[in-house]
Amino acid sequence: MKNKKGAKHSANEIKYSGEKLSFDQYSHENAAGSDQETEIERRFKERETAEKAAFKSNDTNSDGESAKANDDKRAKTKTKVYAAKPEPENNTAEAENESVSESKRAEEPQKPESSQGGGDKPDVAKKSNESASALDESEKAGKATADETKNGENGENAEAKEQADSKAKDKDDEEIDENNENGIEEKYEKKAEEAVESRRVKRMDKRRKKRLKVVIGGVVAAVVAVAGGYSIYVNAYDDVLPNVYVENVDVGGMTRDEALSAISAEFTDEKILGNTMTFKCEDSTSEILVDNLSLHFETEAMADDAYMYGRESGGFMNKLMSFTKNLFAKEVVHSTISYDQQALVGAINDLCSPYEYDPVGYTYSIGENTLTIKKPTDGLKVNMDEAVAAVEHEIATFNYGELEFTPEPVSPPEFDLDAFYNEITSAPTDATYAKDENGDVVVVPGKPQVVVSKSDVEGAVNQPEQEFTMKVQTINPPVDAEYLKSIMYEDRLGTYSTDYSGSSGARSNNIARACESLNGVELLPGEEFSYDQTLGQRTAAAGYLPAPVYVVKGGETVSEMDYGGGICQVSSTLYCAALNAGLEITERHSHSKPVGYVPAGMDATVSWQSVDLKFVNNTDYPIKIAASAGGGIVTTSFYGSNASEPNYRLETTNDGNMVTVTRVTTNADGTETREVVSTSDYANADIEATGDELVVPEESPAE
Repeated sequence: MKNKKGAKHSANEIKYSGEKLSFDQYSHENAAGSDQETEIERRFKERETAEKAAFKSNDTNSDGESAKANDDKRAKTKTKVYAAKPEPENNTAEAENESVSESKRAEEPQKPESSQGGGDKPDVAKKSNESASALDESEKAGKATADETKNGENGENAEAKEQADSKAKDKDDEEIDENNENGIEEKYEKKAEEAVESRRVKRMDKRRKKRLKVVIGGVVAAVVAVAGGYSIYVNAYDDVLPNVYVENVDVGGMTRDEALSAISAEFTDEKILGNTMTFKCEDSTSEILVDNLSLHFETEAMADDAYMYGRESGGFMNKLMSFTKNLFAKEVVHSTISYDQQALVGAINDLCSPYEYDPVGYTYSIGENTLTIKKPTDGLKVNMDEAVAAVEHEIATFNYGELEFTPEPVSPPEFDLDAFYNEITSAPTDATYAKDENGDVVVVPGKPQVVVSKSDVEGAVNQPEQEFTMKVQTINPPVDAEYLKSIMYEDRLGTYSTDYSGSSGARSNNIARACESLNGVELLPGEEFSYDQTLGQRTAAAGYLPAPVYVVKGGETVSEMDYGGGICQVSSTLYCAALNAGLEITERHSHSKPVGYVPAGMDATVSWQSVDLKFVNNTDYPIKIAASAGGGIVTTSFYGSNASEPNYRLETTNDGNMVTVTRVTTNADGTETREVVSTSDYANADIEATGDELVVPEESPAE
């Protein structure tokens, strides 16, 4: 019975392990699909049938040898089952738990053999009785017979009891096995149900996802359709975009012409004329008459700006984004004003300049073998761009109150040690000429070359003192400031004089006034001179008087009175002096008829902002104009430095009404250069009969 029970218990373990293995394998294979489900069930039933056959074989064996043989058989069966279907790696923990259970069962105390069965006990009693009978057959025959009978009855009762106990135990074992089997089957069924439910849930999820995709696709299609329609509408929209304002005027949704009408009605020049603005800076104030700024609203440009908002760049996408944004917020387009910006900036500068100064970075000065480095200082300036924008805004919104301009600190540029060092140690540069803020020519000293190490310069820069002086070696330039000052205007390059003694008082006044404007004018090398711009507009405010001028009207020359009559004699005199000085003439016009104060072909007429006399200083040094009028004689001269000492003379040739002037230059080496400097066509003049005494007005066709 012991072997039977043990064998049955072992078979149960095999069945339990096989049950776990088949279910895990089922769960694994079931994920791939339900097609493998039949094969798994068949394999499971085969193992279950083999195990039940093993239980029956154990029940038919009651002795130890049979039990042992059955144990071996079941062991082989167990091995076969495990070989047929290896246990997955994830069941290792469960196998270990089974091994622990077997160990515990093995450690349980064994019942005595007497409790296992009574098969051998009757034989022992019989042998004992036979011995006793041999010793004392005669005397104890009756007693032995009685004892044997009693022992036989006891043996039969013990065997019956053992069989009953064994059957009860077997029944209990069968119930346990049945319970275990039922538990395993329930676990299998539960796992199978869970797997089926999992597949059902997955199928439902797939259906839901599919339906969700359909819904999302429909929504996306609807959105795309709406967006497409909206885009088509915006693309075709041809009015000012919604919510667009020009300052405070709403022009959104209007056509360009409607917007122009609305803007023109609001922004009129009449609303700004006659107003005065007050500018303030620190402790100073000034009153600015708006009329003096020549203000004018550019309504056409404002309408264009409003219409083009959202269309000016970026194509359709920019228009679409601007249109959409304007549905929720307004866009303000500022007004456009034309005005005399120079006058406005000048007014602000005049007010603020006493409180301003420029920032200065690191500077240096070079002495006699010394170098002094000064640290930078901040400046104080009014932000001119912001100041002008503030004035424009006030005018555009028709506010004419007080505007205050505050100078703000301005830092010098960031210091660059390499650039600073390279400048200090660069090759020496000659002294040169320049003009200062007043237009006067000055000498700019040259720069000696400084021989010093970069580390020494860096050390001087990092010194705490505001100024730091160090010893260095200097190399002076070939041309220094003293030399340039010594040769300034030392030579008279050319001169010319004419007679105006027969002129009226008004004409003489105008000649004198023109000479005053010319006298002392300086030109740097390469600088161009303009007679018209130097004199400025000839007006009463400028000191000119009305005098006879001749103008050409309808092909006829007629006399008129106008301010500035007589200034053409000064321009002609200056032209002749410029030719004698060898200067390059860039613009010159003859009168319509020859004049009496210069030879034919040597005159030069002018008219305000129309006809001019211009020439360029083509020498290497500055030149200065000297002009005077007195005693009926006007004289103009040019002074400069005649280093090459050329000599000029003029030759005139007449060909009917055409006069050509040629300048002949005699160089220092004796060679000559001929240059045609002017050609004059006096188609309506009788040159042969006139000469210098021709009594015809000498003014230009416009003066």
